[in-house]
Amino acid sequence: MDDVEAVPAPYPRYFHNADLVKFKSTGARGLVMVTPDGDGDDEPLLRVMLADGTVVTPADLRDLTIIDRGCSMFRRQTVTLAADSSGEGQVGVVMGVSTELDLIRMPQNDGDEAAAVVARGVSPCELRRVTSLCLGDLVVSGPWLGRVVAVYVDVDVAFDDGAAVCRVARANAGGNKLRHAGGKGLRYSRMSQNSVYYPGQRVGVPRGSSVFEKEATWLVGGWSPGRRTSGTVVRVEMADAVVYWLASAELGIIADGDDDAVRAAAPPACVTNASELTVFPSDAGGSWSVGDRCFFLNTRGGGYRGAATTSGDVVADLVERPMVVADARTTVDVLWQDGTRQRTVPSASLHPFAGMEPEQDFFPGECVVDVRFDRMDDDDDATAADDDDGYATASEELDTERVGVVRSFNCKDRTVRVSWCKPAAQGEEEPSWEVDCGDENVSAYHLDKYDYYNDAFYGNIVIRLPSSECKSTQVTTEYTKEGAADDLSWVGHVVDLCDGHVQVKWGDGSTSKVSHHEIDFLKLPDISDWEQEMLNGNMAREDPPQESEANDNTNAAAMSDNREGDNDSVDGSEEEDDGVEGGADEEGSAEKVKADAGSGDGDSLRFMKFDVDTGAGTKWMKRVQKEWKILENNLPDTIYVRAFEDRMDLLRVAMVGAAGTPYHDGLFFFDLQLPPTYPAVPPQVHYRSFGLNLNPNLYESGTVCLSLLDTFGGEGVELWSPAMSTVLQVVVSIQALVLTSQPYYNEPGNEVGTMGARNALPYAENAYLLSLRTMLHLLRRPPARFEELVRAHFRRRGQFVLRTCAAYLRQDGGMTDAEAPSTERRPCSEGFKLALAGVVPRLVEAFTSIGAEGCEEFDQVLKAIK
Repeated sequence: MDDVEAVPAPYPRYFHNADLVKFKSTGARGLVMVTPDGDGDDEPLLRVMLADGTVVTPADLRDLTIIDRGCSMFRRQTVTLAADSSGEGQVGVVMGVSTELDLIRMPQNDGDEAAAVVARGVSPCELRRVTSLCLGDLVVSGPWLGRVVAVYVDVDVAFDDGAAVCRVARANAGGNKLRHAGGKGLRYSRMSQNSVYYPGQRVGVPRGSSVFEKEATWLVGGWSPGRRTSGTVVRVEMADAVVYWLASAELGIIADGDDDAVRAAAPPACVTNASELTVFPSDAGGSWSVGDRCFFLNTRGGGYRGAATTSGDVVADLVERPMVVADARTTVDVLWQDGTRQRTVPSASLHPFAGMEPEQDFFPGECVVDVRFDRMDDDDDATAADDDDGYATASEELDTERVGVVRSFNCKDRTVRVSWCKPAAQGEEEPSWEVDCGDENVSAYHLDKYDYYNDAFYGNIVIRLPSSECKSTQVTTEYTKEGAADDLSWVGHVVDLCDGHVQVKWGDGSTSKVSHHEIDFLKLPDISDWEQEMLNGNMAREDPPQESEANDNTNAAAMSDNREGDNDSVDGSEEEDDGVEGGADEEGSAEKVKADAGSGDGDSLRFMKFDVDTGAGTKWMKRVQKEWKILENNLPDTIYVRAFEDRMDLLRVAMVGAAGTPYHDGLFFFDLQLPPTYPAVPPQVHYRSFGLNLNPNLYESGTVCLSLLDTFGGEGVELWSPAMSTVLQVVVSIQALVLTSQPYYNEPGNEVGTMGARNALPYAENAYLLSLRTMLHLLRRPPARFEELVRAHFRRRGQFVLRTCAAYLRQDGGMTDAEAPSTERRPCSEGFKLALAGVVPRLVEAFTSIGAEGCEEFDQVLKAIK
């Protein structure tokens, strides 16, 4: 942080919300607040909230130094070194957090004496906040675990004449009924960790409000028209809290589809007595930092002893004002991907990293499965037993899976050191987790997370699964408080992953090593996900929002799972191919849409299960014929389309990946349907994925995510226009905007920067490997009526595919076409080359079987991998 000249303006990207910073010029400390620009510009503004709640805008951001990042550090948080400006270094996971706080007592009024130091180096374990519960806390009531999603408080206000005290019930419900009245300007605080109101605070009512007159309950004295409408908060007590119940020791995690009886067994969502709840020690409730208000645990904190008998400052004498955090020092324990562990790392030396790619990144202790491509069964008859389209999908390649435990991961080389385990015993579904042999260095592209354990990660909240007898017991009674002693031995968090087992620290303080099948993993959506449900009053019965799934909208709803191949016709029966086709001549040019009606050769044309709708009229038919004409006259040489006169609503498209992309020389197939309302709505498009996810916009399910198809957000010319848009525009857009040179950036939120520098190349490498696997799938079972096009394409281009592979393996190639200038190539990883070496022999075999040009060169390619 000393190199101040490197700090850009107006918003250095290495600043994060709630970073603790120090002004070099004044020594003042505060928390970073990154907010939208008030002028409406895209670039956000950076402001700093000081300990007293005032907010300042730095005149020069180079005056700021980050001194602590405790607010961003919690168990399971992934981090990088702040000094790793390239973003290409390894990632670590926070295993433990330790914080020390310096506390002060703020003056009662602006202009009073300076803040008084109360204590230094205080542990948060010695403190409590103003309210007994905070937003986000995990709480236990009897055998139930829930999360606090709202806290409402009653506020007692004493007036300056000392003769009256009133109570404003649920003062923060439906908008704040009281406003801060002390000093000048607004006061801010971290709302999830702090109550809006606190003892000693000067408050009043908004202009025109009648809260004191009509809503307040008068504890001492009463309202009089001449009384001033401001006073001092003397007590803040929780009125009630809203808890979303997530799991039960007897019933497990409450999931979608659980019936009303299960819901009725939970405690009431509205809790009026905090003593009924036990807070589960976790990071869910947030961290401590500058500006947070607190009391020592052994003090009552706030309150008054009765009616005052004199006026003036007597009110202040009756109130214990909270302390305020003035400084914080946080250290963390970190487990790095290479297996090393560091303890007491200063939080300011780390950078929170949210760009983890679960399919590309691995940590020590994680369970993985070997998905090497050379394990795929070549026997079509065998694969047909599992998938009647005759090709093996990604999931089917796991039939003879080998399971292991990660020891370390080299993120630069993309290699993983794995200890393989002995296979499951006869009749057992789970591996023994006993190491079978020595460690092996494996390509990261040869591994996948073992599905059953994909939620086992450091810091995750877990619950002990109930016994099958308890789980299967029918729930017939509602929750009662009688006999509901709070037991924390069934809920805990993951502290380590140990050779296929999970070490858990339970809520009662005990630690034990358990098998994965003994526990379940609790996902905690962001608190904001529940906001709308709170407004709708659905908290007591509705399920919490789940993480969004892939965008399966109407385009995907009309289609079956993509692993079904060409064995289902449009309407469930075999369909004769009476259509118009495109094909390639020996030079690679094509008659894109050529009439060939009434071929009647008996071959069945099979599409993904598009719904059949015969409601289209003459106007629709004319528009479709117009689309055919546009395609015939304007298709690029690298896109092929087949239309069908008996099913004018259907099109099948093949396109070639462009040079300079991970998809170069590959073939990619899309099935299109023009709905009866076309062109009022865009075509439905289904990508033939073979179960492979090689692009953020092309889902395994077959959905194509594109603004033009209304499957992704957009504006203006990005969206479908009934008057202007065409099928040609759709297919060209897919080729140009989806099959790009850097597909990682197709995903919204993946920006050029730290995440991009680290993830873009591995994503491109994996996309290239999956493109090669797609080639093999196509050669084994090409789509109907495109058999000759597939063979002709790879007869011509197979040698160039293998030349590119050879260039990568010789380390003189990169993630571009091997024919491109060397200056345009990026180096590829060792893990990529290991994976590529496993695919090349299959490519050689497949290309040789179709008589690909340049077969005499293929032996040289094989030698390159030996």
